[in-house]
Amino acid sequence: MYMVAAIPQGVLVYPGGEKMEVIEVRDDAERKRLYSLCGK
Repeated sequence: MYMVAAIPQGVLVYPGGEKMEVIEVRDDAERKRLYSLCGK
């Protein structure tokens, strides 16, 4: 796997403040889910 230190490959989020989830930002479906959780 190719990695670049400046570009995050996954982020930790607390949707609803209940539990932590890892969202893979390189995956289109996961990125859309992150945007929906952020209200975008």
